[in-house]
Amino acid sequence: MPWLFMLFLKVLKKILTSNLTYIYHKLNQTRPILKYAGYILFLICCLSFLGIAVIPWLGYSKGRVAGLITVLFITGEISFYLSIFMLGKTFYEKIKSKFKFGKRNPEEPVLPDNPDYKNSAFEKEPGSSK
Repeated sequence: MPWLFMLFLKVLKKILTSNLTYIYHKLNQTRPILKYAGYILFLICCLSFLGIAVIPWLGYSKGRVAGLITVLFITGEISFYLSIFMLGKTFYEKIKSKFKFGKRNPEEPVLPDNPDYKNSAFEKEPGSSK
């Protein structure tokens, strides 16, 4: 019986994701205004996160600062996810690629042109006891 429930959940997930993808593509083809709205929402997201850094220095009470920061954070998150939905996967991939700090391919080490050069940490000369 549990396998039937799991099968039902898989089918339901497939139906929902395919319908959301279909709706997204239809809206994007018929209404190019969504692209502009997505950029505006992304701008609102950026401004709200910048506002979080500025609010504490405006001289409000601690309670008001906490409330404003909470409102700005929620506004920024909602506008970010809505903009990603409107602008699509390519925009999301561009943003994600900008914030990959530790995943770059390291360059190969540059060794001197001397053919007799041996890196003592990795290569030992034949006959040495070290």
